[in-house]
Amino acid sequence: MATFLAVVMICSACLFAGTGAQAASNASTLSPSSPPDFRAVSCPTKAACMAVGPSVFRTTDGGTTWMRLSYPKGAGTIFGVACASVTTCEVDGVGNGDIGAIYGTTDGGAKWTLQLQAIVGGYFLAIACPSTSVCEATGLDGDIFGTTNGGATWTPQLQDGAEGQIVGVVCLSVHLCEAVAGGGLRTTNGGQTWKGQGLPEPGDGTEYTAVSCGSTKTCAVIGFNSFDHGEKERASAARTTDGGADWYLGHLPSGTGSLSGVACTSLEICEAVGTGNGLPISVVGTTDGGKTWVAQDVPASASLNAVACPTADICEAVGTSLYRTVNGGNTWIRQHLP
Repeated sequence: MATFLAVVMICSACLFAGTGAQAASNASTLSPSSPPDFRAVSCPTKAACMAVGPSVFRTTDGGTTWMRLSYPKGAGTIFGVACASVTTCEVDGVGNGDIGAIYGTTDGGAKWTLQLQAIVGGYFLAIACPSTSVCEATGLDGDIFGTTNGGATWTPQLQDGAEGQIVGVVCLSVHLCEAVAGGGLRTTNGGQTWKGQGLPEPGDGTEYTAVSCGSTKTCAVIGFNSFDHGEKERASAARTTDGGADWYLGHLPSGTGSLSGVACTSLEICEAVGTGNGLPISVVGTTDGGKTWVAQDVPASASLNAVACPTADICEAVGTSLYRTVNGGNTWIRQHLP
């Protein structure tokens, strides 16, 4: 996949080391049993993915079975995940107390290590790791932190133009990353500097929630418009073909609810997922780089937050339910947790 992410947000049989007995021995650290509300998913290979939120699950067989992993000690809700290899993953979100935190694993989630606590009174929202040593994590109030040594140390980075939450980030290489907040952000030097970009606003209260790039020049952002007078939230999508210098609105089918996750695997192919919010469409796909999006056959009642596509044909979507496609979105199959 061009983004080098198992994101967004977002493994093989050997990815998540540990047996069922080992997982059971960590029962005291597992998050409480509850209906799933996954916020992000990462799929470094076709067979294995890690899904995170108030709990952490993994699959090593393409979603036929899912297994609950130990939860990072002291963590609140996890919002972001990125697996740069079959064993090395980073997650971020809320730490112990009123502070953001980043945790890492080098054994596929059997054990987690606290790497950073930062953003007092806030939290991290997204993370991208183009290699096992380099990651970018984003959060509230325009916060961006980067590591170049696998999480041993994290350094705050300066950015130009973003205020409030930086809700999504994707990296094409250790030097080139794109992020989305109130506008777009891009770095071409590994986070030493971030340059702001303007995004189109098709309606009142436009909010972009995720970004993915199929190449160094071609990216897509998705989100929603908030309307007054009781109207429902409706999806928004925009694309760039020149590295963010110019952004253009894409055409979405009528009846598309708010979108919250996107994954692009090439210049032309992307999948986006979200929540119907009373509208009939919650999943759309494009094969022309985001100029036009087409509705796909997932129930509108599916509330999905994120999608990861290790190949153009295979994608995993997560939220309060889990769906997988193996044919580029022509059909989606619902999966179940134990």
